[in-house]
Amino acid sequence: MNKFFFGIAILMGLIGCSETENKLEVFVSGAEIAGVNGIIFGPDGYLYATSVIGSDISVVDTENKKIVKRYGLEDGVIGPDDIDFNSKGEFYWTSILTGEVAGFDLEGNKIIAGNPGPGSNPITFSDDDRLFVAQCFFDNGVFELDPKGLNPPRVIFEEFDDYCGLNGMDWGPDGRLYGPRWFNNEVVSVDVDTGDLRVEAIGLNVPAAVKFNSMGELFQWLDYSIKKIEDKDLFFVIKEHPSDSTKFKHLHKVNERILFRNFDSKDLIEKSLATLTLNSTVGLESLILGKKLILLGESCFKIEGITRSPESRDQLVECINSIDSWELDLGQIGKYLDYLNEIYCIQQSWRNPSEQHFESLEQRFKKIIYS
Repeated sequence: MNKFFFGIAILMGLIGCSETENKLEVFVSGAEIAGVNGIIFGPDGYLYATSVIGSDISVVDTENKKIVKRYGLEDGVIGPDDIDFNSKGEFYWTSILTGEVAGFDLEGNKIIAGNPGPGSNPITFSDDDRLFVAQCFFDNGVFELDPKGLNPPRVIFEEFDDYCGLNGMDWGPDGRLYGPRWFNNEVVSVDVDTGDLRVEAIGLNVPAAVKFNSMGELFQWLDYSIKKIEDKDLFFVIKEHPSDSTKFKHLHKVNERILFRNFDSKDLIEKSLATLTLNSTVGLESLILGKKLILLGESCFKIEGITRSPESRDQLVECINSIDSWELDLGQIGKYLDYLNEIYCIQQSWRNPSEQHFESLEQRFKKIIYS
């Protein structure tokens, strides 16, 4: 009889550790940079590093371990927090203290795109050179700015979240803007045109930035594992995220034991031996349905006795080989789900709040205030 694992392709975060040992090498030491906030490689191959405390942008030759140029107060750079390049090779930065969003054109002239207000923090260009900025710590808005500074900032969210809108942002393969909510311990995505907000990951520990890895690496883990596992009747079924505009058809027929199917998630979970995911809420659904859960990412339900969390491809193979002897601790899972329902979560949905929702919020606030 054929048996399968159900995998949800959520394209977020880094998966485990590589097989080769990573080595740290210092290329700037001491006080040459007074603390680095944002970094990005420019089209010239140099690493551009912003420093709020140093109030400068350092251009670093990482090959020769030298700072080749600095942009500072004399160049109009004040307290830069983050930096990004557009497709022309021009770079822009945010000044968290003043709120100014500015850049240099290819001739070296400073361009002020706008000033949403103090707290301007993460900055990113879309593929078509639209400029987006969010505030964090001093305010909590999310904006689109005119790179030429001819039009005022367009407000996407004026009051996005307490104290922090988004921090380090990145574009997902679905065209949405992803970013962490620092004080909510979660990652959300935003449709920058409609303002639609979607929670993507929860239970994180003060997330500061989001970067996307490739589906290719996740597939490599599965392809490696399926060739190594002992049970040759076992196969993987991958359901791609329904809102993901990027489809990976080039991977669909690479391995006959790794299938891509758009079936109902609940049906897939119930018929599988186990669920494998990064940190999707499908993991919670699997626990509710009493299924074994393997996590390849960080999550609030990454708890010993409830899930397995391999940190390498070989550990994943070992985990799958021992799946039949892995006994679920249904008592511990039940206690965890009760904790989420009765203590951690606010009852009902904030999108369509009921009296129960407001009562739960009131109780939560009172507990925080009077504890």
